[in-house]
Amino acid sequence: MNILAMGAHFDDVELGCGASLKKLRDEGHTLYIFVGTSSGFVSASSFQPLRSGEQARAEGQLAADALGAELICGDFSTFDLDYAHKLNTQVTQIIEQHHIDWVFTHWTGDPHHDHWGLSHATLHGAKHVKRVLAYASSWYEGESGFTPDFFIDVTDQWEFKMKLLRSYKSEFERVGEKWVCFCASSSALYGLKNDCRYAEGFRCIRWLY
Repeated sequence: MNILAMGAHFDDVELGCGASLKKLRDEGHTLYIFVGTSSGFVSASSFQPLRSGEQARAEGQLAADALGAELICGDFSTFDLDYAHKLNTQVTQIIEQHHIDWVFTHWTGDPHHDHWGLSHATLHGAKHVKRVLAYASSWYEGESGFTPDFFIDVTDQWEFKMKLLRSYKSEFERVGEKWVCFCASSSALYGLKNDCRYAEGFRCIRWLY
């Protein structure tokens, strides 16, 4: 199958479904990763740069190479990823051009503007894709919490995911171990619920055979 993972920023995909992608790649599926924004940003209070777009893209390419995925980069600025015609068209074209069978994307309840915009654009463009799963790439809640109803056992891919996340050195320098703690705690809980050590959890939008 041709599998497309959608992320608003470099590192979203790895946080939300990185281990599942590794598992699917090892099973012989073809992977594509779309990142919508340049992913550089500055401090909201001091306006000092926290991560450059060039640095984010270089780190994202390292992660994509490790996964054996083709990286597709959008041209939107960080915080400008709007659910509108330009993004909808770009997402639809990618899905059609690469004959995508399975999509991972942000969940629609994510309060981050970019995540929300891409999630809705993906649902718009993936209307005819047989498998669509939505992930959470952070612990922030919207009006309702993220409640996964589909799980993938990633116990054997867990150590790889930890190494994958560390491709993003700029984020580790900024926030330390927060992202690792988030992934470890949530995936351990999902694993406990599913009789395995680690699992990644998703909202199932569509699952057809």
